[in-house]
Amino acid sequence: MRLAADDDETIINYEDLPELGVGGEAKKHLDPVSKNGEVLTDRFLMAGRALRGEFDPEETDDTEANSQLLAAIIENYPAPFSFTAVGRSGSDEGTRLLVDALTKTVSGACDGAFVDVVATPRIGGKFASVRLTTDVQSPEMIQLVFVELRAVEAVKMAF
Repeated sequence: MRLAADDDETIINYEDLPELGVGGEAKKHLDPVSKNGEVLTDRFLMAGRALRGEFDPEETDDTEANSQLLAAIIENYPAPFSFTAVGRSGSDEGTRLLVDALTKTVSGACDGAFVDVVATPRIGGKFASVRLTTDVQSPEMIQLVFVELRAVEAVKMAF
């Protein structure tokens, strides 16, 4: 079979293309054959190779630094950012103390920036979900705020 590209007059004969794995790493496993010795279809062979992990991308470290680089590329700083922390409150007074502690933590980590706060009681008032929105100056500042939020004793999780 011959394929012709629409954009130009180049003709490609797919039978002349190299086998998968040629020019790169050797195959890790032999391709299976059917019961009567015939070679299986390319579609089946490629699915088998994919299941064996032969098409997986190279291993890379997934670190917070990678996330910061991605955030730095995507976002323009300063930018608004919302943090959510869930903590034990126990009562209306406990919720107020939790909100005060979290607001002080976020404001302090963000160079005294204004923090908009919304607190929602959870699990019959035993816990409170607190959403804190403020302007951040960099991805490093976001990571710092998360570290400081998780250091607050009443906080069970921050995201």
